[in-house]
Amino acid sequence: MGKSHFFFSPKGGTGTSFSAAAFAQNAKSHSKNVLCFDTDPFNSNLSFYNDLEVTKIDPDIVDTENPRAIDRLLNAMLAAPMGSDIIVDNSSATFLPFCAHLKERNLLEELRDAGYEIYMHTVLVGNASLIETVNGLYALLTNFPKIPIIIWLNETFGEILFKEVHFENTKLFKEFKDQIHGLIYFGKAMPNSFSLDVQKLIENGHTFEEGIRGPHYSLITRQRLAIYWRDLSAKMEAMNL
Repeated sequence: MGKSHFFFSPKGGTGTSFSAAAFAQNAKSHSKNVLCFDTDPFNSNLSFYNDLEVTKIDPDIVDTENPRAIDRLLNAMLAAPMGSDIIVDNSSATFLPFCAHLKERNLLEELRDAGYEIYMHTVLVGNASLIETVNGLYALLTNFPKIPIIIWLNETFGEILFKEVHFENTKLFKEFKDQIHGLIYFGKAMPNSFSLDVQKLIENGHTFEEGIRGPHYSLITRQRLAIYWRDLSAKMEAMNL
């Protein structure tokens, strides 16, 4: 049985494409057949990773009156080899229209009928955008109550707290804990040297494997990238996906 992973964020710059890319890299490290799709009509951050061989979806997917673009995506997903892991990265620009397509046209049911397990991913970020990303999470939880959700908590820009309360202790988490498949924290208390190395990796469109094994970076940078990747991949492994 294959798995479909949809990455959503109502706000740009939260690390959603980074999370989608990291998840795809972890899946590929297990020799899984991984197909990646990018629906961002403006930045196409996931497509920047050449090693992931990302398929770009026509930007008219943002038009809720035009089903053609999302039909192309769905057809490509359904044509994937059995047992594939599919990663779909959605930008803030496509958040609302893409969710509308999925909900109003029962597209998730078509994927489920084709034998796919479906998961949604979203990112909370520890800065001024926290409330906006929480609102996006709440929209996913309430509009897709049967879909398990993985929450990525990006603390690169600051700790994620709600009036000094950690997310796991909030009313929102407790209310939807049965639907929340798991939490993946990243970026917390990351030394500046690590942060700069990861940022350079992202800017260059390199996977962690390319950064750690390739000739592109100094020895100490490769060591720091390896430490960061071991920690992040262990957290993804804990999701049992």
